[in-house]
Amino acid sequence: MREKISYRILLAGTALWCVAILAPPFFPWESFPTLSLLVKKFFSPVCHQISERSLHVFDIPFAVCARCSAMYFSFFFGIIFWKKLSSFSFFSFPNVFLFFSPLILDVLFNISGVSEQFSFLHNTYLLRRIITGTLVGFSLGVAFVPLFFAAIKEIPFFNSQILLDYESQTK
Repeated sequence: MREKISYRILLAGTALWCVAILAPPFFPWESFPTLSLLVKKFFSPVCHQISERSLHVFDIPFAVCARCSAMYFSFFFGIIFWKKLSSFSFFSFPNVFLFFSPLILDVLFNISGVSEQFSFLHNTYLLRRIITGTLVGFSLGVAFVPLFFAAIKEIPFFNSQILLDYESQTK
């Protein structure tokens, strides 16, 4: 029962995070200046928010860049598919960090200028960002759920008599 509640909390929080990413195009600056500004400000510590590197709807960029969008949305889907994929050992820590390799290579190519020297790399920069973000986000989503359950068990409320009584009544 605690895992079910914890899972729903994690899923709802991640869904809310993803909805917030979509807010600027659907609540544009002209109509909702305060909301749009708050959302952009909220995500600014975790993303550069460069418009050219972002996905756009109605010519308005998401609250985060394409790579971050892919990470967050695929993290959400990783949580959804966690139960089916958790038995695969490559989705466990520390193996999950292998999924960071393409992202790290992409960043290194960008920093070193290699991607600009080869047109096939430069012309696919948005797709590369989406693919590398998806690999990292999805793998972290699958690997994160058991860690979240373990952390939740350490919170005193989830070990309280109130919750235990509630669990026994709902069975």
